[in-house]
Amino acid sequence: MTDPLLQPFKTKNLNFKNRMVHAPTTMNMSDDKGYITRRAVGAYEALAAGGFSAVCVGATCVRWEGLINERMFGIYDDTYIISHRELVEVIHNNGALAGIQLFYGGLIVGAGATSPLEPGKGWIPGTVSHGPSGKYPIGNQKPGVVTTEEYDQLVEDFAQAARRAKEAGYDYVSYHFCHGSLPHVTLSLLENQGRNDVYADRFLFCERIIQRAQELCGKDYPQIPRMVCEENFEGGYDVEYFIEHYATRLHALGIDAMDCTFGSMLPAKSRSQEVTSGEVIGGGFYVPNLVALPYIKRMRDGLKARGIDMPLMGSCNINTPDQMREMIGEGAADFFTSCRQSLDDPDFPRKIAEGREDEIRKSTRTGASLLAGNIFNKGVAGSAQNAAFSRDRDYHIVPTNRPKRVFIAGGGSGGMEYAITADEIGHDVTLFEKSGTLGGVMNWAGNYRTLRNMEQIAYQPEWHRVMIGKSKVKVQLN
Repeated sequence: MTDPLLQPFKTKNLNFKNRMVHAPTTMNMSDDKGYITRRAVGAYEALAAGGFSAVCVGATCVRWEGLINERMFGIYDDTYIISHRELVEVIHNNGALAGIQLFYGGLIVGAGATSPLEPGKGWIPGTVSHGPSGKYPIGNQKPGVVTTEEYDQLVEDFAQAARRAKEAGYDYVSYHFCHGSLPHVTLSLLENQGRNDVYADRFLFCERIIQRAQELCGKDYPQIPRMVCEENFEGGYDVEYFIEHYATRLHALGIDAMDCTFGSMLPAKSRSQEVTSGEVIGGGFYVPNLVALPYIKRMRDGLKARGIDMPLMGSCNINTPDQMREMIGEGAADFFTSCRQSLDDPDFPRKIAEGREDEIRKSTRTGASLLAGNIFNKGVAGSAQNAAFSRDRDYHIVPTNRPKRVFIAGGGSGGMEYAITADEIGHDVTLFEKSGTLGGVMNWAGNYRTLRNMEQIAYQPEWHRVMIGKSKVKVQLN
């Protein structure tokens, strides 16, 4: 039986070789002006080499004032085009489509502050915290209100950024119309209240961005917005409202697909207290796996009832190939989009294609998607399980010409990681473990069956044991 994850898919203007896409992830790997760095190139090179059908470069700002992190990618003017071409090149050279997500913060620009901010200011110098009404502040408790003229200018900024993306060679453009950014809170029934200008039409900002980008790039240039399809707030919009008021207009614009997300950062009361609005965004450790799947199925059913056949992308809290297959099952999404799992094992699509699923380093979700800090305060994308991520060009394995005998005391995850690496380099490795089982403290850490998702902790020692078994490492237990 053919694996559904490996089936090709054609949207209106794009051919995907399989159903696995690297989701636009905030990497925070630019220089201090927003230009692409060697580390960023290495990160996207590794992702594209892993076998994804498409790799989408994450959160790239269209204006400096909308930054939420000092190291976010920028595409502010034409001098950034050549910087992005190197990213496009390494993605294309490794057989994947290249996408880019365009971003503007709005209210969430104030979320990284560690001390009180001046009214309307973000935590980074020169940035601005503002929204459609400012009634639901995020970070800065006294945000500004976006004027009609500022909205109009931002439409042009987004569209010009899309033009630059096309000139850089990206196959499609995505938009961060989600998770508290200005486009999303403009869609919000809660935050966008009381306006008396044209942007009281909550969808108009997103609509005009897409239309102006089509004018500059051509209607056939693919656009795949990442949308919050359910706010999960009391008084906020739900999937059914989104379909009636927003999805029908999106479809009429001729987009290639919709990347579906759910939840918001607004300080409002969640409709569901079991899984709050904020938890659906990034899926914290205790949030159920496939948390977004029921929402995706409601989206599919609602669109189908209206005769709309729109390709959908779905994600969130998906760690295993079987969960990925469930996300793209009948009546669900057409693509699985991966964030944290991508960073923990960028090669997992290739391993699935080659029948090596047992070698996939399944995400334990213990390190989120960030190695240091968070996306609002100097965080850099990384993995608690895969320290090599984004450093492959600097720390690649070089076989030794002088193999040594290496003895390792302790068969926990640290000892096994060291043993696997030393063996790969070419040393003669023996691993000593005083107990009768490899895994150390990770074995019991993943054994609290009364706590949700704790079994995921065991993914790490399970992977290490598999890879030790496939290596030349000699193991002495007891």
